[in-house]
Amino acid sequence: MSKILTSTWAVCITLVVLLFIKWSDPTPIQSAKLTTFDSYQKFGEHFDSKSLILLDISDEALKKQGQWPWKRDLIGRAVVNAYRNGAALVVLQVVFAHKDRLGGDEMFIKMISRYPIILTETNDVKNLLSIERKARAVGNVDVPVDINIVSKLLLQ
Repeated sequence: MSKILTSTWAVCITLVVLLFIKWSDPTPIQSAKLTTFDSYQKFGEHFDSKSLILLDISDEALKKQGQWPWKRDLIGRAVVNAYRNGAALVVLQVVFAHKDRLGGDEMFIKMISRYPIILTETNDVKNLLSIERKARAVGNVDVPVDINIVSKLLLQ
């Protein structure tokens, strides 16, 4: 019996089975990985960042500025204000796929051409070339949805 367990064939078959499980990523394995990832977030010390600021489009901002999308020069002013207040880099997690129907593209391009910004896009939706040319870089933000319908992984 021990000869069977230590034989080359047993090792090869075990390796093939494990590779198949890894490749197929069945629901129980994926669920266990996600639960482990969630538990990592609960350990260790949590620090408030003084160097990372998230500017969010809040309900309050929507009440003040109106329905999204806003005129792009308003977004450009937010970029300028962020740099005036000490930002080292601004990442715009908005895809500018079409011309601004409110007519703010020219002013927006002038504003962002003075400061380094990073734009985002997806595999399916790209930024206007005129805006993309002014960006320092463009990042892809296609986010896979996990089995428990939660988007957790930005980079794979």
